Formats: sequence, C-alpha cells, structure tokens
Amino acid sequence: MPRQYTPEEQHSLFWNRVDRTDGPDACWPCSYVRDRQGYPVLSRFHVRMQASRYAWSITNGPIPIGLCVCHRCDNPICVNPAHLFLGTKAENSADMVAKGRQRPPRGERSPSAKLTTDQVQFLRANYPRLTAASMARDMGISKQNALNIIQRKKWSHI
Repeated sequence: MPRQYTPEEQHSLFWNRVDRTDGPDACWPCSYVRDRQGYPVLSRFHVRMQASRYAWSITNGPIPIGLCVCHRCDNPICVNPAHLFLGTKAENSADMVAKGRQRPPRGERSPSAKLTTDQVQFLRANYPRLTAASMARDMGISKQNALNIIQRKKWSHI
C-alpha cells in the first residue's frame, strides 16, 4: 500500500519542486510534467490538476466552482501565488486579448498563409486523382506541405 502523506507533507513536496530562489516578486517555475498547453500538472488524491490551482488553493483556500486561476505574469510554469488571481473563463479570455496573447489567426487570415481555403479544399477533393506533387508544384508549396494538408495535419480547421 502506498504511503499516505499528510496535507503538510504534500504541500512541502509540492514547494520542493518550485524554484523560489529569485525572491517573492519573481516567477516561481514549477518542475512538474507539463500538459499540452505548457502548464505543470500534478496528481493530488488521484486527480490531475494544474500546479497553479494547487498553489492557489494551499495558499488562499478553495477555488470557487466556475473560476479559473489566471496568471498576471503570463508565464504558464509560474506558481507564485502573488502572480495568480481568480477569474471567470470570460475574464481570463478578456485578459488574454488585452495583453495580445490570443492565438494567431488561422488559415488564409494568417499573414504567413500561402493558400486560400478554396485551394485547401481543392487539394483534398482532388487527391489521389491528382498527385500531391503536381498540385503542390502548381500552388507553389512543397509536396510534404500538400500531404500534411491532405492528411489534415495542417489546415485541420477546414
């Protein structure tokens, strides 16, 4: 049977994985494994949670249902409670937009786009009747890029 840790021991184990050497005003990076968005996650009582939520809860108490733990510093690995605040998903999104951190435009609205939505649809509709190499050559992209589009590895939103 695995060892049962007291809450104080769990908190100590957590803070041991946090670099606080730069002082109370600095970001405190957490060394837990990260999720796909880059946020450190840990298991607590067999439940996965973001490290920032854990840091908030052990410092400030429970997080009300429906609220997010947001970062003032916009550093996903930071768990410094002084850099965290509670907000709704809408408030977190508004904070992201206000700070210019929203996702870059996708598809043909992206400044680096070489194709239009119609060209992407043409590629998919005409493969394999036309080869990826021939369509790529006509559109001025690489064969691999054309295959990635056909396989929905790129332009997956279309």
